[in-house]
Amino acid sequence: MRELLAGSEEFTRLWASRDVSAELTLCKTFQHPLVGPVTVNCDALDITDRDQQVVIYTAASGSPSEEALRLLSVIGTQRMDVGR
Repeated sequence: MRELLAGSEEFTRLWASRDVSAELTLCKTFQHPLVGPVTVNCDALDITDRDQQVVIYTAASGSPSEEALRLLSVIGTQRMDVGR
């Protein structure tokens, strides 16, 4: 911390102003017909020069929603016609 304060007048000014705001985390719950409710955090990254957003959904580590997402990544990938 001392190095940052000593190395940058702008950082020192911003740090002293304590002008910070916490961004709210948007949470959404989806009801999936096979795995049930899946609650995810939603983050959006702006691509300003293209007027677009990248939306990233993540589940809390170790949560039932994380397990549901893992299950969804393989549901429908099984081949049922093998051996016929």
